[in-house]
Amino acid sequence: MKKTCKLFNIFSHYITNPASNNYLLCDCSYCYIVYDDTLSTLESYLPREEDFRGASLALDRLQKTYNIPVEELMHGVVAGRQAEPLSQREVLDVGLVTVSSNLPENAIAWFTAGLRNNNSPLVDRQDFYHGLAGAHAMVYAHIHCSNSFL
Repeated sequence: MKKTCKLFNIFSHYITNPASNNYLLCDCSYCYIVYDDTLSTLESYLPREEDFRGASLALDRLQKTYNIPVEELMHGVVAGRQAEPLSQREVLDVGLVTVSSNLPENAIAWFTAGLRNNNSPLVDRQDFYHGLAGAHAMVYAHIHCSNSFL
């Protein structure tokens, strides 16, 4: 005798019976409405894009203000104390935020440090190379435009 999943038996009844199918759709739409209301309530407590950008720029300012090597911040070393290290994705994101904030020299430091320490399979090295190339292009354009007015 072949065993079947109880859940499969319940759902197969809904799927094969058109009248029950309608109830399933109504139940799903109700669940979606409840889920959507809950999600919108939760979203008010979750960080927004500007929070993320602010935190990334704060890390960059901390590094520049106190002349802390980017590698130390990456590994979570702040003022000689060990904190939670940054993930490779976070390092890449800080670099991308600094580029978009027109701070290419800072971004170069973050991308370079990320390339040196990229041992994460979740972040492709190409992402660091693309960011690094963009930051260098911004620096070159700035130097080139500045020299053309002299």
